[in-house]
Amino acid sequence: MGYLDEPIGLTFPDHLTGTDVAGRITPRMILSHSSGFEDDKTTFDRNDLTSPYYACLNKNSTTLSECLGTFLLTDDALKNQPGSNSAYANVPFDIIAEITVRKTGLSSFGEAVRKYITGPLGMDDTTYDCPIVRSTSEKPHVAWGACSTANNMAKLVQIMSNNGMTLGGKQILSAFSLTQIFTHGGGNAKNSDDFLFGKVLVPLPFTRCFSKLYMPGERPDILPLFGADTSYALNSIVGYGLGTMFMLGNHGKLFVHPASTGGFWLVAPGRYSLYMGWMMGKKEVNIYNNLADVLNALEESSKFTVSKSNTVVDSWEEIEMCGGHDMYVDVWSKLGVSSMKEVNPAGLPTCLTGRRTTAIHPHSDAYQELWSHDPLSIL
Repeated sequence: MGYLDEPIGLTFPDHLTGTDVAGRITPRMILSHSSGFEDDKTTFDRNDLTSPYYACLNKNSTTLSECLGTFLLTDDALKNQPGSNSAYANVPFDIIAEITVRKTGLSSFGEAVRKYITGPLGMDDTTYDCPIVRSTSEKPHVAWGACSTANNMAKLVQIMSNNGMTLGGKQILSAFSLTQIFTHGGGNAKNSDDFLFGKVLVPLPFTRCFSKLYMPGERPDILPLFGADTSYALNSIVGYGLGTMFMLGNHGKLFVHPASTGGFWLVAPGRYSLYMGWMMGKKEVNIYNNLADVLNALEESSKFTVSKSNTVVDSWEEIEMCGGHDMYVDVWSKLGVSSMKEVNPAGLPTCLTGRRTTAIHPHSDAYQELWSHDPLSIL
């Protein structure tokens, strides 16, 4: 694909000149959501066939390069200077598809994915020729347009947790590539809302450990979770690599991506990995928050010890909850709960016995108010 930090103006001289600001964008910026684009619903609404960019892609008479040149490879499409601001954006990932074709000389992005990833991994049910979302190998929606299965996607997650190799020892991703994926990619870009999701005001407590709490009045646009006069948490996402969110697990960092469509993947280095397939509609948005219970169970079953010394006889101890010694905030302890079901009683699946939850936390109404906003609008 070329260098991660090579300005795209060098790859697209047919669309960009030396004076175009958009030419300074790099693949690293795109993959870490700091390219300067935002998912503008006016031009880039993937649910609207008349939305200009997707209408262009859906024409048989146009190419991906032509549509990119008209709607993306232009200064008018930028909301911020490249590299200055982090904001979640799916559509610029399509630029990666055209870069890949031009750098490899292959016929399509779909062919490149098959040659280097899905073919070697035996992901035979994975393709960008996905009619239900109008994605094709030649005009792929890179960030969200692949058809696959949970079984196939688990194979990809497995190599990410095994130094880029299959369990049989076949190298698929280089150690360098894996390091880049799991390294902060936004440089000095300002995180626009402390969790990349821009204007969305919905808390996403995927884990129980948070890097910070906001002080009373610090964010008047967000309803405090713990009462009007106390501090409150916003999100457990603490950074972003290349297509990878960083979260604080109970006992160490987690590398994840919780998609609303398709599934949730996670790599906990040295401990475990998972791919959990799902399909989520707008009425089930609280499933995001129930992930905290799943991750808590995994974290508590995979504790590991670290050395406290470099002497001949090592001293070992388990990593404490949320780093211990007030390193990070254990929101569950602050709320006095042992499960997110206590503060998220609505919309939970019912067991065969009909049981669901036995208590409702006093802050449940506050959580429900926040979660009534639709986080899917930004994914």
